Amino acid sequence: METIQERFDRLMDERHTAGLTAGRAEGEIVGLLVSFRRALADSGLDHRLAAAVEVHADRIVAAARRGVRFDLEDIPDAARLMAVIRDGGGPARVSAERIWALLPHIPEEDAEPE
Repeated sequence: METIQERFDRLMDERHTAGLTAGRAEGEIVGLLVSFRRALADSGLDHRLAAAVEVHADRIVAAARRGVRFDLEDIPDAARLMAVIRDGGGPARVSAERIWALLPHIPEEDAEPE
């Protein structure tokens, strides 16, 4: 049976082979980030931090559409965000570093051109 990660990698390979600009692989990343964004909006975190994290989430989606591969285990969902906030002492006490640590790094060579 194919795992989610194997399916994701296969879809990315198929996308590259077919030359598609959008595909199901990005849809999986977008789907995970939708729940993350909803939780972020309702989390009570500082609005500037939430806005900056939202911008980075948009960059992750854009990078995936350009063909950058991400391990699905590195893409956060609402449950991971809420666990970090809870374990960090709540929205007013959790450190920004713990929130940023949830998001995968986009390599410089794969960053969106300005």
